[in-house]
Amino acid sequence: LTLSDDSMIQFCKAGLDAMLGEGVDYLFCNQEEAQVWCGTDDLETVRQSLRKLAKMVYMTRGPEGSEILTTEHSWHIPAEKVRAIDTNGAGDMFAGAFLYAITRGYAPNLAAALGNQAAATVVSQHGNRLTLGQLSAIKAYALPPLK
Repeated sequence: LTLSDDSMIQFCKAGLDAMLGEGVDYLFCNQEEAQVWCGTDDLETVRQSLRKLAKMVYMTRGPEGSEILTTEHSWHIPAEKVRAIDTNGAGDMFAGAFLYAITRGYAPNLAAALGNQAAATVVSQHGNRLTLGQLSAIKAYALPPLK
């Protein structure tokens, strides 16, 4: 599940809450969406609240990278330094790249690293689509061969 957008949270929180139910496997959000959902800017409070919603939470933080949160652990996955031109689609690109890697057997931190790299590439250009060449280069850079 993704928290999707600040306006979705503001206008559809009851529906999102119903979808969350007793929790989900994966929850994707960016920092701003997480803060709106939790009603606070305090990141530690946000992290503690999000941990209760899913087995694994992936919070993207723009130039700060992303965080993986579970009930027991948290990991910070650094971002590539890029000049952001158009951030439209960055969260979807992160989630798609993450899901690509996780369904192929990569560990969550490597899947998040691929997500960061794919999102960094997409925000560095106008438009939210990547070419097959860009995708191949991202995979080669961010994912080691599986054994």
